[in-house]
Amino acid sequence: MNFWRTVFRLLRCRFVGPPVVLLSLTLALAAFLLVPVRYTSATSLVLTVSPAGGMLPVDRAKPAQLSNPLLQPNEGLRIVAGILILRMNNEDERKRLGVGRDSPTELIVDDGRSNPDLLGITSTGPFVCIGIDSPSAAEARKLQVAVEKRIREQLTDYQKALGAPPSTFVAISRVSSIGPDAESGARWKAAAAVLAAGIGLGLAGAYGLSVRRAARRAAGAGDADDGPRTAAVPEGPDDEDDDRREGAEEPDVPSAEPAR
Repeated sequence: MNFWRTVFRLLRCRFVGPPVVLLSLTLALAAFLLVPVRYTSATSLVLTVSPAGGMLPVDRAKPAQLSNPLLQPNEGLRIVAGILILRMNNEDERKRLGVGRDSPTELIVDDGRSNPDLLGITSTGPFVCIGIDSPSAAEARKLQVAVEKRIREQLTDYQKALGAPPSTFVAISRVSSIGPDAESGARWKAAAAVLAAGIGLGLAGAYGLSVRRAARRAAGAGDADDGPRTAAVPEGPDDEDDDRREGAEEPDVPSAEPAR
């Protein structure tokens, strides 16, 4: 209770509370301005089968019936999405896009597990999601276009390498594209942390100084109370008995008269 009472008293003190709060606000503003702005973008792609299906008719005179690609999801599409994700996360592919290990730009290519909006449907849909975090908006936008283009090229090249008929090629479509948007959450977190630390450290230092001064004052008052003192010690009954005994033991010596 005394601790919090002292803290509130320090906050109300015009020589402690206002300077500490003002200095903490200044440091928090500096931290907010020094933390660099990050730009994020997100793109979601979905794989679909060809309207003609995955097989060509043997009899050219009887073409296969067309169907809606969105109504033909299957396990094969999720396998293709997984292959594309693995290829895009290859170290050589990332270096080709300019996002190596030492790059300030972060690139994430996955099936949507990093996107909260797709957490409930990633297990049923063949999605390929692109996430970019960069200190430059222009760099984020440029990389966003380059990665999507490279995924489309990878999908086409892979199907050609397997010898799939062009009419049965798996298609890839963009579902959504967001950003790049400025992300200031890190700046606000840094400013809040510096503000709290500044006020806490300032009050802790002022509290320590006040406790130290109080201890010094108490020690000085104690030294003044323990100074030299001269006090009369009263005689007790034992001392009076000793005086009587000494008087009784001394014999009376008659006084000598001078001779006449």
